[in-house]
Amino acid sequence: MNSLPVAEKIKGFNKLPLEAQKIFTGFLKNFYAAFEFPQDHEVAKVAIAKEGRGKHTTQFIKATTKNGEWFRVLSPHTWY
Repeated sequence: MNSLPVAEKIKGFNKLPLEAQKIFTGFLKNFYAAFEFPQDHEVAKVAIAKEGRGKHTTQFIKATTKNGEWFRVLSPHTWY
């Protein structure tokens, strides 16, 4: 089995605010544990993303896998 990268090695991790780094680190552990073959869902990059306009803009942690699938990370245990 391929070795999966730790959170600190994911592209964009060092640009996240400290609180987002903590959330992402917990998410990554739980995300990989959710799959029988986690290497098929390897996260390649992470960033703070924005959506909406003006005063209705919200920010979230966006985790993108190597195959281009991405997830909105709300907490170490909640993503979609």
